[in-house]
Amino acid sequence: MSGKSLDDILAPFEPTPKEAYNTILEDLGELKPGEIYLELGAGTFDLGFIAVKKYHTAKAFGIEMDEKLVNEVKGRIKKEVLENRIKIFLGNALKPTPEMKKIMRKADLVYIFLTPGGNLMVEPVLKEYLKDVARVVSYNDWIDGWYYSRVKDVYAPSFFRHSFILYRMKEVREEMRRQKSIKIR
Repeated sequence: MSGKSLDDILAPFEPTPKEAYNTILEDLGELKPGEIYLELGAGTFDLGFIAVKKYHTAKAFGIEMDEKLVNEVKGRIKKEVLENRIKIFLGNALKPTPEMKKIMRKADLVYIFLTPGGNLMVEPVLKEYLKDVARVVSYNDWIDGWYYSRVKDVYAPSFFRHSFILYRMKEVREEMRRQKSIKIR
């Protein structure tokens, strides 16, 4: 691993630009009231709070490996009295606990802001646990071998361009089956 921590390989902490929040949750994510939002590499989990408050999701869940960030988010959850609607886990999405697996199976919208290597590592977990109607929005990096539905660019002062890629699990699985049948012939 050349001296890099798993945090660095999966996703060194860098906040999602605020200019992209609506793109992630509404334009691409099509988040609806009552749905379950899940974020892998949740960081400060701003999107989880917005999902619950603005889009009225049933619940928002985050998985984060940085204990300091998790504690900050837990303090904010308590301060805003959202314990029944928002939960963040200290953990690794590559090795989900039974409770994390249960949430992954129920998730309607999953947001990932990982490195290309992180996307590659988390791909089998997403494929195994997400339901067919789940949508995945990835920040800037493609998930290798996955069929994507849409891409949207957001321009923000912090960077020239941010790209967000939408995947629909049913389409991903159908394309994988199609590709597999082509290889067999």
